Amino acid sequence: MRPYGKEVPKFAKKVVDDIKAMKEEKFEMVCGFNLDEKETLQEAKNFFEKEIGCEVQIAREGEETYDPEKKARFAAPMRPAIYLE
Repeated sequence: MRPYGKEVPKFAKKVVDDIKAMKEEKFEMVCGFNLDEKETLQEAKNFFEKEIGCEVQIAREGEETYDPEKKARFAAPMRPAIYLE
């Protein structure tokens, strides 16, 4: 966590604020749900490419990917970073 020392408190506050803003039903659903976000997005990749009209790349945190605007740093659980060119 040290390389991200300045960003960790901001991220933690954002996560806590997001959780506090959730309705109880959604919170319970999210807590009991094991979601592989990359797999889910990968399954929808063809749909995204058709709808957007361009190639879609999906990557997990730490995987090498094209991200010139550094959007990946804004990703959070259930909130993927999206970069369109």
